[in-house]
Amino acid sequence: MSYPTGGIVLISGTGSNCKLINPDGSEAGCGGWGHMMGDEGSAFWIAHCAVKAVFDSMDNLQAPPHDVGYVRQAMFDYFQISDRMGLLTHLYRSFEKAKFAGFCRKLAEGAQLGDPLCCHIFTKAGEVLARHVVAVLPKIHQVSSHRGEVTAVTAVPPGGGDSGATGGGASRVTPECPGAVPTLQSLFLGELGLPIVCVGSVWNSWELLQQGFVQVLAQARDEAPGGVFSRFSLLKLKRSSALGGARLGARSVGTALPLDRAGNVDVFYTHQF
Repeated sequence: MSYPTGGIVLISGTGSNCKLINPDGSEAGCGGWGHMMGDEGSAFWIAHCAVKAVFDSMDNLQAPPHDVGYVRQAMFDYFQISDRMGLLTHLYRSFEKAKFAGFCRKLAEGAQLGDPLCCHIFTKAGEVLARHVVAVLPKIHQVSSHRGEVTAVTAVPPGGGDSGATGGGASRVTPECPGAVPTLQSLFLGELGLPIVCVGSVWNSWELLQQGFVQVLAQARDEAPGGVFSRFSLLKLKRSSALGGARLGARSVGTALPLDRAGNVDVFYTHQF
């Protein structure tokens, strides 16, 4: 992790995944199940949404939110086909996930040109990526001070919930300090607010994701107890993620590798509610 007190890693490349790391090293996650069960907000998911909109529109199964003309032609051009039947080979007999996900680049170009359907799909991708963050928010530890002692506090969704819950519940206080009142949630109150490290090529289209992403997190902020979620920052790694793997490997054998954390990331977006 490139942030010293923990944070969230949100991956959106060919696939998608989200991992929370608390300051004490405990983890929670959402997603990472592959394209058959998840990958929401990824390049594959964006490409699939676009192709599905074309197929459903041409079948008269479901009306698309916007005209499919641009996406249909882009699909024919990218896969070098003349009709939908030609796509079946790419979907089944010769399926390559990375190849299919690569269609996302053409959709990003369409969104940059203002095609309404492309813009709509990227907005939806921003929303679903933000929902990955919302899913792990209840697992962020609060740190409470009581007579000089530090107590871990974990948000608990209604009914107890699991890591996929989206909050709206109370807090669970560990028994080391009975009666403690939560006063500090460290991942929220750093200089950058909640740090989210963004990994994967889809983040290169952040301006297309931004509206949906911020809207979902703004709603989660309004529903979060205590009002501690007031700011978040998006960071990109400047160096290979293999550096983090090397540090973890060194740590497992009792050796600490130095890391210039400030020089390892760029903050490309900060939002205050």
